[in-house]
Amino acid sequence: MLLLLQHNGRMTTRELAEELKVSPRTIVRDMESLSQTGIPVYAERGPHGGWALVDGFRTSLTGLKKDELLAVLAALSARLPEEMGISASYSSAYRKLIASLPPSARKDADFFRQRLHIDGAGWRRSVEALPYLPIVQEAVWEDAPLQLLYGSAGASARGGEKSAGAGGAEGGGPMWRTVYPLGLVAMGAIWYLAAAGEDGTVRSFRISRIAGAEKLAGTVTRPTGFDLAAYWEQSTAAFQAALPRYPATIRLSPAALPRLRQTRFVKIIEMIGMPQSGEPEKMEEAERAEAANEACRTLLLNVEFNTLESACQIALGFGTELKVVEPPELADAVIVQARQVLEMYENAPAKKTNPPSS
Repeated sequence: MLLLLQHNGRMTTRELAEELKVSPRTIVRDMESLSQTGIPVYAERGPHGGWALVDGFRTSLTGLKKDELLAVLAALSARLPEEMGISASYSSAYRKLIASLPPSARKDADFFRQRLHIDGAGWRRSVEALPYLPIVQEAVWEDAPLQLLYGSAGASARGGEKSAGAGGAEGGGPMWRTVYPLGLVAMGAIWYLAAAGEDGTVRSFRISRIAGAEKLAGTVTRPTGFDLAAYWEQSTAAFQAALPRYPATIRLSPAALPRLRQTRFVKIIEMIGMPQSGEPEKMEEAERAEAANEACRTLLLNVEFNTLESACQIALGFGTELKVVEPPELADAVIVQARQVLEMYENAPAKKTNPPSS
């Protein structure tokens, strides 16, 4: 409750009860207990009243539990502050956080640090250049409008807008547009700017595709009720729903199943003859049984690719571990490309080999 009051300034009994999932009576009783222990909390009546702390009172981190401390440390990542140009401030804040902990919690923090390291970049580290991230970040912090040189022919802002609507001019290259920044999103190693256009529509712009940026005079007026996290979740769902879908049926070696599940741009819809994904326990049991069968046994799967071209490339990448059953056009495309690969190697000039030395 103290942290909520410190963060929000003043909250009613009902607001505290809803936030903490307790009854209003519990809030009143706990507030009385806090007051009796010397915590300067008081109640104000009236339409703008509620519970509040005396100005200047701050609680320490002595109440931080071990699992809460682990959650905080696990969420810290040095990569994002480095890309934002605030790695020194990040290191300073981290040291202050640890120093503010009581001795027992500092010991726990050191224990976790020695046993847990999170590399958020993964193996596919970002190679995107972000020369305009600093000025975009500055505009976001200052609520300043931006002029962006963004997009190219056929490119689009994330969310499905095409050509002149969010990418480049119709049939041309990047074009300048005025946007009103609302927030930055780091999705893995990729940065996006959420910004409203001159028509008020909020779109997402990939930072690495910005070819120019200038801050403008004025102040951005944020849309009433705009929530960056909620916008991003809705935008992501809409983007995924708009992706092309190419259904197919394949036969797959059981040994290749884990690899297929990790392959991008393909989704397993159904394992034919096996329990559905809504029955996880039966699913796991059946998969273990399948994996225990002979290596020549294949799984019949309904899958969903994005496009015919993408499906063909993925199928070829699995070699003899994956066979296309349906549709015939995909099987034909795989055969054509496989023959082309074979012809390329058959027609390659033979390398000269040195005779064996006697």
